[in-house]
Amino acid sequence: MKKFFLVISIVVVLSCSGEQEKPEWLLGKDQMIAFLIDVHITEAKLTKLGITRDSARVLFNEYEKRLYEKHNIDDSVYYKSYHHYLEHVTEMKEIYDAVTDSLNYREQKLKK
Repeated sequence: MKKFFLVISIVVVLSCSGEQEKPEWLLGKDQMIAFLIDVHITEAKLTKLGITRDSARVLFNEYEKRLYEKHNIDDSVYYKSYHHYLEHVTEMKEIYDAVTDSLNYREQKLKK
């Protein structure tokens, strides 16, 4: 019985520790970073307009369509990729660290 639990434990550890194959449809980290940078810049621009939340949402939806076209991304692939990265916290942290660094760099450049 102890051998059974040992074998099961080893199988579980090995299956969890191995690198899993990424889905074909998954957007790469660089694509996600570039898209998210543009999304956050767009959100900031809309916030500066001082319009109501409802109006900003309508405008954002239009800008978002343009961003998908600009980055040649399908919205369903983006959402699936985003949820994939949410489930892979380390990768999502790497993505958002890069987004934050890029936005901070751009902000510092504008201040000069």
